Amino acid sequence: MTPIDSWQPDYADSAPIFADLRRIVGRSTWSDWPDCNALNALLANQVVTLSGIRVRFSPQDHTLPLPGIPYEERVYRTGVISTRERNWHDLFNALMWRLWPELKSAMNAAHVREMSTLRGANRSRLRDAMTLLDESGVIVAASDRADLEALRDHRWKAVFHRGRARWNHFVRAFIVGHALYEKALSPYPGITGRTLLLQVDQRFFSLDLHSQIKILDRHAASMIATTGPLKTPHDLGVLPILGIPGWHFARQDAAFYDNPGVFRPRTRPDRSPGPIVAHCTLDGQHAEESGLPSA
Repeated sequence: MTPIDSWQPDYADSAPIFADLRRIVGRSTWSDWPDCNALNALLANQVVTLSGIRVRFSPQDHTLPLPGIPYEERVYRTGVISTRERNWHDLFNALMWRLWPELKSAMNAAHVREMSTLRGANRSRLRDAMTLLDESGVIVAASDRADLEALRDHRWKAVFHRGRARWNHFVRAFIVGHALYEKALSPYPGITGRTLLLQVDQRFFSLDLHSQIKILDRHAASMIATTGPLKTPHDLGVLPILGIPGWHFARQDAAFYDNPGVFRPRTRPDRSPGPIVAHCTLDGQHAEESGLPSA
């Protein structure tokens, strides 16, 4: 097995979970670790922060502008993202800037907004939620609210096994957290994502992948930029991502989902608030958000 810290030019072919990333970014043509110049070329000068500054990657060991200020504030004020080269975590972060530019920019601005509001205070719950979404986020889009409720209530066998044929036709998952891709290089059953649950029109599933991601990117960014309903980590669901049909090499039969150490039942009281669900229109704007009703 290739060491996790070694370059793997065929990483996007190594597991089913990379399928969307491969389709959008393409198969790697890099014979070795890409440097920051190669990563900047992926953005083609088209990604900007909400402050209007062009995003660019700079090696971590180089002199950075505005030394001494926090990472998120530097990105917002200068566009410079300090990047460790020869590092999977930071490489996948760069690729997420390519796939989800509006969402990444909105999360960056949200961090800076919270830091200015709560300067000197403890880290806010909104920043905790942004970090979870940035690192381990999965957007789940479904045309039927029942699929989102099943995920919220941890009815894993119903939504993954009995509902297997619905995936990619009525419900679909999109990775936005770069740490999840890093973990997928050496996968283990308990890899867990944190979900943003979005109800979409059925027409969404007739669109190509690029269009689907663009709509979700704009919608999720709008939710965050307008200080919408996503306020704490509790507003994000929990998702054992290797349970998603087709995302694991293992045989995903009924017994596969009987492992309580991976597919854990919901432990909150039945009447407690669950993760939010947002209604996403095809232009990417959010119509309304609410808590899912208790089962």
